[in-house]
This record gives sequence, C-alpha cells and structure tokens, in this order.
Amino acid sequence: GSFGPTLCWSLGGGMGDPTELSLAAAAAEVAAGELSPVELTMAYLERIDGLNPALTAFVEVTADRALADATAR
Repeated sequence: GSFGPTLCWSLGGGMGDPTELSLAAAAAEVAAGELSPVELTMAYLERIDGLNPALTAFVEVTADRALADATAR
C-alpha cells in the first residue's frame, strides 16, 4: 500500500532523500529541526513500500506503529 504522496525534502539547501543520510546525519537534521521524525519515518516507509515487493526484506511492516512513535517524539 501507499503511504501518501511522495514527499520532497530540502536538506542543506538542495533536494535530498533522507533515507540516503547516515544515521548520524539524520539525527543531526532532526535535532536541528530541519527534518522531523515523521518526515524521516515517512521517507523510510515509502522506500520500504517501493522496494520490499522485489526484495522481500520485511515480513511485516508496522507503519501505523512507526508513525505513532515518530509523532510522539
């Protein structure tokens, strides 16, 4: 299933995909308020949604739980 419209992010003045950030860089972006936990979670859920049918890396994706956890931050 889809998790909504594809989102675009502006990181460091340019367009970027938050799933390409290192964990440290993503944490820094969140701490600086430049990326929200919900935006980061949505980006990963969209990536999983797009790639998992071919990769079958996840048996179960708990998107609702992930978004609830991200919202609580």
